[in-house]
Formats: sequence, C-alpha cells, structure tokens
Amino acid sequence: TCEEGNTLLFGAFEQDNNLENGSEMIEWVVLEKNEDTLLLISKKSLMIDQYKVFDNEEDRQQNTRKISFVKSDVYEWLNLEFYESAFDADEKQLIVDSEISVDLLGAREEGYFGTNLPVEATEGTVEEGSAIVKLFILNEEETMKYFPNDEDRRTSLTPYAASMLHRDFGENLEFQWWLRTRPSVLTQERVETDGTINQNAKTVMYEFAGVRPVMCVDISER
Repeated sequence: TCEEGNTLLFGAFEQDNNLENGSEMIEWVVLEKNEDTLLLISKKSLMIDQYKVFDNEEDRQQNTRKISFVKSDVYEWLNLEFYESAFDADEKQLIVDSEISVDLLGAREEGYFGTNLPVEATEGTVEEGSAIVKLFILNEEETMKYFPNDEDRRTSLTPYAASMLHRDFGENLEFQWWLRTRPSVLTQERVETDGTINQNAKTVMYEFAGVRPVMCVDISER
C-alpha cells in the first residue's frame, strides 16, 4: 500500500554495479500522501556527485557565489540524465511538476542577486526564490519534517553509486547526502553518515555526497 513511510518500486536505474544484468527497479520511500499524489524519495543514494564542478579556477572564483540548486550539477543530473534513463514514457507521464524553494539568501547577502531577480535555469523556471522542477533534493526544513531523527536520515549508497568515487568502501556503504539549502556563499548543507545535518559542508566544488532523488507522482487513477 502507498501509505506514508512505506516503500514502493518505480522506474529502474543501475544499482548493483553489474552492468551485464541491466538496471534494477528503484525503491522509493513515501514521504507524504495526498489525495492525488505521492511525494517520494529514493531509499538509497543513487549517485554520488560534487554539487557543482567548474571548468577552471577563474570560473570557480567568479561563479561560486552564484550557485543555487537549479545551477548545480546535481540538478542537471536529476532532471536530464537520471530522468531520461530511469523512467519510461508511461512513468514520465506520472511524474508531476513540483514547485520548490530555491535558497538564494547567501548570494543576496553578498550582493550578487537583487532581492527578486530571476535566475536562469537549464530546465525549469526560477523566480523570486522558487523553481518548477520534475526532480529535486530535500532542503533542511523538509528533511527535518520527514526525517525528524538522526537515525531516520542515515542511508547508504548503491554499489553503483559507490563505484563513482573509486575508493574501497568495504561492506559499509553508508555515506553523506546533499541537501539543497545554501547556508552561506561557500557552503552547502548535507546529511552526514551518522544522520546529523551539516550546515557547514566545505566549498561546493570540492566535496562529494550522495544524491537521493525526490519527486511527486500522480496516483489519481490508481
């Protein structure tokens, strides 16, 4: 049953790191159930990534403070590569647009954005600190709402995601995962391996963390 806290399978993506046996069904946790929709988050981190990678040092120095979620590599991977590869045409029809907040506070404090200045996005419309997207990651407020305890926030990488870091994790694949909250112009929030929320993760270009996709699906005809 699709009740809050339950899990369900939807879409498919490489997870066991055995490319010969094809993609595995994705397990999602139901965060919230409404009359016509479910809000879902992947049970595990399906990818590991830097929040934003810059082409060169000059680009990094000029644009670090301008990175909102919709300017991040995480956003691009979710809404382009992952969206296209993980869901078939029928499944895509069930994924509905979500309006999410985009944290521009840090950039505004530094004077890089006007108070209500729209921010361009690769995919999605951003204005006044909000964005219309298909897939996203949680912010701190949402994380505290749906995962009130440290233990609830702990999760693991899939073997495929772990392979992206080229290090030996052994049997324990627990790892930190990104949030979209930007507490300052040079830091990005993430959930640590022990489930605590780190509000001072190092500069976004240098740190790796897991990605747990979040999306809203239509259940009106089910």
